[in-house]
Amino acid sequence: MVTLNREVFEAMGKTYLHEDAHWGDDTDVIKTSIEHLLAEGPVRWTDVGCGPGFHMAEVGKLYSGMKIAGIDFSRSMLKEARKRCALARVPVALEELDICHADLDGGQRLITLMNNVLGNICMDGTEPAETRQTVIRKIAESLAPGGHFILSVYNRERLDLEAYGAKSRVVEGADAARGDLHIEFATGHRTVRYYSHWFTEEEIRKLLEVADLKVDLLERRSSRFVIRCRKT
Repeated sequence: MVTLNREVFEAMGKTYLHEDAHWGDDTDVIKTSIEHLLAEGPVRWTDVGCGPGFHMAEVGKLYSGMKIAGIDFSRSMLKEARKRCALARVPVALEELDICHADLDGGQRLITLMNNVLGNICMDGTEPAETRQTVIRKIAESLAPGGHFILSVYNRERLDLEAYGAKSRVVEGADAARGDLHIEFATGHRTVRYYSHWFTEEEIRKLLEVADLKVDLLERRSSRFVIRCRKT
């Protein structure tokens, strides 16, 4: 199986925080979880699809003693994450991994999957919905009892095909009614095409429920759902 979308994130490495018109900070939810978990013991946090390391750097500098790991399948993104975390003096363990093919270590107390990483996950020859279910189950299995899982995904109700991004456009093959989009991103003298899924609230709740993850927070922020859940 070949994991798709790698090429576009390699192209966006240095400019991702500016290119994604739907990107959001959402560090407040991560901080609230960490403060709760620290009251019960040491925290291991893995940021899946960590991108250029924004969340690890911004949150990590506020809390010493945490074990922070970031995984991403893009070397370009990991290069930026390494720079950002070093500048913030946040020690992190970064690894080039594809969540579709790799298992996380067990006993995680906090796992994050931010900025529609879940909606961008897809593999050649596999239905994207099936791949999303597999990834969520992997994450649930890796959480310690009572561990927190935080994710942000794009809200289908806020989808605007005409205002997707300065360098992006939705192309033929999109099924907006189902939230399945094909997008072209302009980089240099060429364009790269990638897949992105936008979610309904019912859809994301069901996906988490099937993995025995209990939602205790779901907020609408701009074009995103921000969700926190716990392993029961």
